[in-house]
This record gives sequence, structure tokens and C-alpha cells, in this order.
Amino acid sequence: MLSRLSLRDKLALVLWGSALLAFMVAGAGLLIYQNLTLEARAQQFMDPYAQLIALGTESAVAFEDPVRAREILDGLRANPYILRAAIVLDDGRVLASFDGLSQGPPRLAPALQAGITLADGQADLVQALPGGGRLFLSLNLGQLREQSQRMLWIFAAGMLVFVAATFGQLRILRRTISRPVAVLVEAAEQVRTGADYRLRVPAAAGGEIGRLGEGINAMLEAIEQREGELRRLAGLQRTILDNAAHVIISATPDGIVTSFNPAAERLLGYQAAEIIGRQTPECWHDGAEVARHAERLSQEMGVVIAPGFEVFVARPRLNLPEQGEWTFIRKDGTRVPVFLSVTALRDENGRITGYVGLAYDLTERRNAQHQLQLLSFALDQVGETILLMGENAPHFRYVNQSTARTLGYSREELTGGMAVYDIDPGWSQERWKKFWPELVARRRVQFESVHRSRDGRTFPVEVTGNSFEFDGKIYNLAICRDISERKQAEEQIRKLNRDLEQRVVERTAELESANRELESFSYSVSHDLRAPLRAIDGFSGLLERKYAEALDSEARRLLGVIRANSIRMAQLIDDLLQFSRTSRRELSRVSVDMGPLAREVFEEVRGSAPDRNIALRLEELPAALGDRAMIRQVLVNLLANAVKFSAPRGEAVIEIEGVADGPQNVYRVTDNGVGFDMQYAGKLFGVFQRLHGADEFEGTGIGLAIVKRIVDRHGGRVWAESRLGEGTSMYFTLPGCGTKTQPKS
Repeated sequence: MLSRLSLRDKLALVLWGSALLAFMVAGAGLLIYQNLTLEARAQQFMDPYAQLIALGTESAVAFEDPVRAREILDGLRANPYILRAAIVLDDGRVLASFDGLSQGPPRLAPALQAGITLADGQADLVQALPGGGRLFLSLNLGQLREQSQRMLWIFAAGMLVFVAATFGQLRILRRTISRPVAVLVEAAEQVRTGADYRLRVPAAAGGEIGRLGEGINAMLEAIEQREGELRRLAGLQRTILDNAAHVIISATPDGIVTSFNPAAERLLGYQAAEIIGRQTPECWHDGAEVARHAERLSQEMGVVIAPGFEVFVARPRLNLPEQGEWTFIRKDGTRVPVFLSVTALRDENGRITGYVGLAYDLTERRNAQHQLQLLSFALDQVGETILLMGENAPHFRYVNQSTARTLGYSREELTGGMAVYDIDPGWSQERWKKFWPELVARRRVQFESVHRSRDGRTFPVEVTGNSFEFDGKIYNLAICRDISERKQAEEQIRKLNRDLEQRVVERTAELESANRELESFSYSVSHDLRAPLRAIDGFSGLLERKYAEALDSEARRLLGVIRANSIRMAQLIDDLLQFSRTSRRELSRVSVDMGPLAREVFEEVRGSAPDRNIALRLEELPAALGDRAMIRQVLVNLLANAVKFSAPRGEAVIEIEGVADGPQNVYRVTDNGVGFDMQYAGKLFGVFQRLHGADEFEGTGIGLAIVKRIVDRHGGRVWAESRLGEGTSMYFTLPGCGTKTQPKS
């Protein structure tokens, strides 16, 4: 019955069944809990009263003081759930009681037993007192039952919420699963019944059902394409079979004919309907000829081959060729000599699924010979040397005109007994004996060799050897191409490479010398420039201190400008030297833990602005492979820029992230600063390029150029994304720890 329900009904049944089962289990559990724990809860409720009474009754029991005992029990009257209470002496007399227990008789019967009992909606507690005697308490279980009722009401409310949630789940499942699945089922049924693979299911919005719909559409499209391809191939196969000039007949593994093309009808005089599914190929063969072939085949293969269909398929079954001349007997009894080739048809697992025979009338051999003459003429027009050798023999059976022209021999001389080792000094009879089995096994080989012409001239050739079987014999067709020009070109290329390598060595030496001179020049210029700067700064400071009272405010301002510019010039010189060193310093590649390094650099940079509120959001960063000092400089420059350009913000937020992207890691440093216009991004990494005025933000315009130079030398790249007033993200890539790269100069 369940199999006949729709998916929607099954989902509803499962949900409601689950809800009902949960309700029953929870309700039963709650009832069992209430019943099993009722005595314990009554005990828990009554114990505090019993302990309270026990504390004050020791003297009352010892002196048999009923007044004191009643005073103690009167404290219980305020609790409406205490039905009765009594203090009973060891001899059975009631010392004090209230609500129904007699105070007069000296004994109670039957004797009270210690413990708690439940009966008739109340709980009775009997407990021994410290000074002797026993306490009797009777509790109305109404309060505990009220607690149970409240729990049941809470449980009922929870079940209502659960039912509402079940309704909601049903609606969600109907909208997200059952309805889309119903659409898919309906479409699949239409495809199944109509076999129309052009149909497409409506695309669902996301999720597994959506992907299932996309998958079904992709499958239908693939099936449609495959069906079209199969129809095309079937049509092509039918066209080939119908128009083939040769007889093509296929049969099952046990010999029943499965196809009989029009050429077979024309040659044998049978109609396909007479043969397919009814006859075997034996019906148009000469029985005596089949018997002779069976005897010869038995001797050749060492097993008994019975005359019949097995004669044609014994060799193909073993992946051996079966071809030769046979006699076909036409329907009218006439005999036709044919050449027959039989091949086994195998599936993808190599199992034989049938056999196909290809035959042609040998009376047309003359036409084939004429075609061979035409082919020979065509080969004579080919520029390459073409040599045909016979079975397991290095002697030439055929050569084209180009061979004779290239080697200087006549065609008659070449085919009159000359062999491979007569034109190729690298060959001998021993080498040919080793080469021939390899050629037959591989069918095609290609190698380079040398030919020698009649006048003794030698030239390099590329030889392509092809082995094939024809008329029961194996031949070798060799196509040889003169590669003298190619060899000359290769030699020229090798010479150019040697020259280029020498030039590279020379240029490298020149570059190293230039770098050394540049470094010396850089330090010399640095020293020569710093001397006047120090003088300017020193004399300006001396003037400011010595003549401070004689200078007005404008003069002091101008001195300040002079000193600030001298300091900026000194910083510019330092940055230029740093930029120069970045290009010349040799890289030392190690694994760099980017997370701790980034935090270390941030703490250092933040120290330059101790009064600012700067927050760092540092994600987990993949380790990089590179020069740790240079990578540290990249982080210093980028974080310094982030701190600098976020100065106008009340709270500066800097984020550092990184991901592994193939062999390269991509890192990003983002700030919430002033940003810049992306149309000027091309100038960002140039030397002395600034997108903000010096009066807005300090700097020399070299920091990002240093970043780019370091990243370039590590084989990475650097770029930026920004919008005015919305901050900037600086990206750079470095090799991952598993990457091997060559440093750039």
C-alpha cells in the first residue's frame, strides 16, 4: 500500500507518524515518571517538616509533656496539605495530635511501622524521634498532583507547538521537495513514454532538487546528443553497408547471419530476408573446400578443427588474422572466386559478440592492378624516398622515382638486388635481423639515419617504417625524407644558443660590475647629499636657538620649513638607498610564518601613533616561501600606509587576510582610510608617485615601489583596490611553502 502513495503523502505519513510516536513516548514517559517518583517526591516534601518537629520533641517526649508536643504540632496546621499529625510514645500512647487522632486513649492500634505509605490520595509517614517515640504525618497528595497537572499542561502546549511545526514542515517539504519532485517525475514519465529527449524539466530554485533538475536536463541533453550521434552513426553504417562495393556479412558467435549487405545480395543472388536469422555462411561455401581448409588449419594450430563455421572463426577467436581465397557458390549454382577476411567483434570487456566477414570478387583483380599502377605513378610524384621491401628481406622490391633521383641509381639497379645496407652505411645484415621482428610487432617505427648516394655523398634522413600484410605476406614500406636543411637549422640554433649563453655570461658580469659601481655610487651620493643637509639642519637649528628673540613668528616659521624639508630630504635619501638595496640583495628563501610576523610588524608600526585607536583583525595566514627580511619590509610599508591613511578616522580598523591559491598565496591588507580614485591606480607603485599632497600625508612616494620590487623578485604580483572615502585593500602574492620558483633579477 505504501508503494502506491505519492511522495507528498509519504512525507506527511512519516512526519505525522513521527509526531504521534513522539507524543505517545513522551506522554507515557511522563506518566511513568509521575507514578515512579510520587513516593520519592512525597518523601522529599514531608522530610523538612519531620526534621523540624524532631528538633523540638526530644524534651517533650522525655518528660511526656503534651502541651509542648501540641505546640510543636500546631506549627503544621498552617499547611493545608498536612491532613493530620501525631506524636506517639514508645508504649503506644498518643502524646499530642490534631485533626482526627484521639488524644485520650493511651495506645494506638495497630502499631505504627516506620516508613512512608501511599493510599487513598494521601501519603502517611512514620518516623522515629531522637528522644524516643514516633512521629506520624499524613499528607494530602493534591499539591503533587497539581504539579503533575501543570507538567501535563506544559506538555500539551509543547505538543501543540510541535503539531504547528509539523504543519509548517509539511508545507516547506511540499514546496521544496514533493512539488519539485512531482514535476521531475512527470517530466521523466513523459520522456519514458514519449522517448522525446528534447524535453527539459523546469529549473528549480537552488538546493539538491535544483541541482537534480539541472542534472536531469544535462542528462537529457547528453542523451539527445548521443541519440542523434547514434542515429547519425547508424545511418552512416547503413549507408556504408548499402553502398559498399565489397560483401559485408556479420554473424553471431554461433554462426547465425545477422547482416547481409546489398553487395552480398548482388554477388550471391540471395535476398537478405532469406539469409538473416536463418542461415550460416556455410550455405554458400564449397563443402570440400571447407574440409580441406579444416584439415590444414588443424595441422597449423595443433587442435582438431571440424569442418563448418569453426573453420572461419578459429583464428579470429585467438586474435589471429583469417584471410585468404575462397569459392562462393551463388544461389543459381555458379561459382565465384573471392578473397575473404574474417574479424572477431568484441565488446569493451574483450568478449566476442560476433564475427564480420569482408569479401570481394577476385575477378576485379585486374582493376586492382590498374589501380596499383596509378598508385605507383602517384608515388613517383612524391618528393620523399619510398622503398618497398619484401618479407623478412632488406632488398628493395619497389622504389619510386624520387629514390632513384636522390640516390643516383636507376630504379632497375635498386630493385635488381640492392639492399638497405647498400645505401645506408649504418645498416648490416645482423642489424636487419634484429630490426625486422621489432617492425612487425610495432607496425610502425620512426628514426633518423644517413643515406649515401652513388657518388659517395652522405646526407641525413628521417625514416618512417611501416609493416603490413598483403596476400599472406608481410612487407615493409619505408618513407625517407631528406632532413639536411633541418639539421643545418638545428646546428644554427645550437650555435645561436651557445652565442646567447656566452652573451648572457658577459652581460651578467657587466651587470654585476654595474651593480657594484651603482652601490658604491649610491653610498657616495648618500654621503655627499647628507653633508649639506646636516649643515642646513644644524645652522638652521643654531640660528633658531641663538637668535630666537630677534626673529619674528614668520622667520621662525620659515626656519621650521627649512628644517622639516631637510629632514624629509634625508628620509628620501634613506628610502632611495633602501629601494636600491632591494634590487641587489640576494634572496634567502625560507618558510615564513606570516601570522606572527604580521602581528609583530603591526605592534611596531602602531608604536608610531600611541595616542590613536587602531584595531587589528588578523585572520589565519598561510606560510610563505621567501626572504623573511624582505617580506617583513613589505608588511612594514603596507601597514605603515594603512595606519597613515586611516588617521582621519576616529577608530582605525586594519584587516590582514590570506588564502592559498594554487602555487601562490594571496594576502590582503585592508584599511578604512581615505582611499583613492582607481583611475590613478597605475601610478601607485612608481617611484616618487603620490596620490595625496605632502601637506595632507607625509611620505616620500617610494614605499610602495619597494613593495612592488620585493614582490616581483619573489615571482609574485601586487595590486590595489580602493574607493575615495571607503578605504583601500592592498593585495600581494608570494609562493607557498610547497612551491619552487626562481628569483627574478
